[in-house]
Amino acid sequence: MDEPKSNFDNAEFLNHFRLNTDPFSSGREDLKFFHSFNLNANQPLTAEQTIVYIQFVLNAAGANHNIIIEEKTLHEVFRLSTGRVDQIRAIMDRALHNAFKDCTRIITKKYVEEAFIIPKRWRNVFKSLTFNSVITKIIIAAVLFGLIGTALVFWSGKREKTQILKPEPIPPVTKKQNIQAPELSPASMPEPLPTLQDTDEKSIQYTDEKLIEFLTAYNLERYEPLFLTAIFSENFDDITDKIYNETGMMLIHFISLPAIVKKQYHIYEKILLNPVHIRFFLFWKPTLMISKYENGIKGPEIRQLQTMLQKIDLYPHEIDGIVDNKLTRSLIRFQRRNQLEQTEFPDITTLFFLVTLSE
Repeated sequence: MDEPKSNFDNAEFLNHFRLNTDPFSSGREDLKFFHSFNLNANQPLTAEQTIVYIQFVLNAAGANHNIIIEEKTLHEVFRLSTGRVDQIRAIMDRALHNAFKDCTRIITKKYVEEAFIIPKRWRNVFKSLTFNSVITKIIIAAVLFGLIGTALVFWSGKREKTQILKPEPIPPVTKKQNIQAPELSPASMPEPLPTLQDTDEKSIQYTDEKLIEFLTAYNLERYEPLFLTAIFSENFDDITDKIYNETGMMLIHFISLPAIVKKQYHIYEKILLNPVHIRFFLFWKPTLMISKYENGIKGPEIRQLQTMLQKIDLYPHEIDGIVDNKLTRSLIRFQRRNQLEQTEFPDITTLFFLVTLSE
């Protein structure tokens, strides 16, 4: 799997799959992956972890990639690599490039199996070893002597162990013997093993230092347990409502991080699994909220929405403060441009981006 790649246009390869970088050509995302999922980098991955790792690397190389990997293909990668990250990278790297040569974006099991073939330089060595060659005869003789020697050592060791472990006869217990177990004082009794309830809760509680730092920046560190629960369940509705009702701060989360947002706000970055992607979090005290949005609705909030869209060249129409199809189309274009959920509605995340990017 260490054959040099054939010459090809790397820019064309990246454009073919909608990637920003060649995903499996290096291990630059490995440390980030193991840290994000609290995994031991020295241990092989399980089948499920292998699938998550592949999706993680692909999303890191291009969030909008169009690579399709069949489920049986993913399991074949795990079987051939035995969960070793270096093997996974090598197999996937060759499979992607072979699929590119075939002008397809679907990675089938065939490409993975082809990627696991013996490197050409080793195949040439094996082809040169004919049975009649002197080198072949020497190798075969060495292997036979090794096998015979191993068998002799095993047989002699087993025989010696059998003689050593021969049990001594145990004298029978007569009726006249009075055998009693020794009495143990309370002081000599062994202490019972600690139960889960006896352990310190902090020692078994999952902590995320980056999350604590993030919440502290907004004076919201008391919500850490609830935030952790939301992350594990990947449901942020309850904690969003609770924090907003108690503090006036709104939780904003999204998958694309503009530079201006990164400069102005404290950001928490987390990998979520359904589907596998990186999501960014921040808190914002809303300066604009629109609760009702449908054609014909009028109001100063709608006028402000039109003004912000016009500032970023997405609403080349009259600012009249009235909701219509033209305004909704402009809103959808803004959501699509910033990789936001296309709700066709000025939801709180869309309004946050509009306020920030139109200032």
